Amino acid sequence: MKKGHKIQVPNRRTSGVLPYIVLLIVTSLLFCACFGIKSDVLIRGNGSGTLSMEYRIAEKLLKLGTQDGNENFPVIPVGQEDFKRTVDRIEGLELKAFSSKKENEDIIYQVKIEYSTLSALAQFMNTHGGVFEFRENNGLHILNIIFSSGRKSYQFDTNEFFPAVFKDYAFDFKISFPKKCDVIFLNAGAQRIEKPSYGAIKIGSKSFEFAAAMSEILTAEEALTLEISW
Repeated sequence: MKKGHKIQVPNRRTSGVLPYIVLLIVTSLLFCACFGIKSDVLIRGNGSGTLSMEYRIAEKLLKLGTQDGNENFPVIPVGQEDFKRTVDRIEGLELKAFSSKKENEDIIYQVKIEYSTLSALAQFMNTHGGVFEFRENNGLHILNIIFSSGRKSYQFDTNEFFPAVFKDYAFDFKISFPKKCDVIFLNAGAQRIEKPSYGAIKIGSKSFEFAAAMSEILTAEEALTLEISW
């Protein structure tokens, strides 16, 4: 894999499903590309921390970005130099590690980023769409993460298409806090719900984990926002 290689996808708004890269990856579904991601966020007491990501992408999607006629499409960084340029544009970020390997028909990337403030983390996550919202209220830290904005209208049967395309791909998200945290789930109207109808959830005193098949997230009819305070 050459450094600086980029995926190019059509300029089309998605449903705001996942942090950062996934927001644009979903738009490439019409090309039958596949994608899975695992994210691990660590927040320290001073607001700094680390973001570790492992993402799996079909090699055929990488090849799509090199074809003629894609010059006007926005690009997603996948090479080390691409990621470094993205990190360098945001104050308070540092790329600590990057590696890639081929496994069957997929390329697996592992990335570790150090951030100095939660604002820097949110800015990085929101580079391509906006899924992280961070605010403070009288010493209370509040983080909102949009996992899904709900089912959109597609010109095909999503219940058959997404499970077939993403059958071997998953989304796994974990976030750890420096002290006890409170977790609530919100729907499209910002109303509290007990829990989403899909995925596996694990809530610890200082951590939260959410895992689901990519097809479950992409076919979810209800909007889902996670609100965590600590």
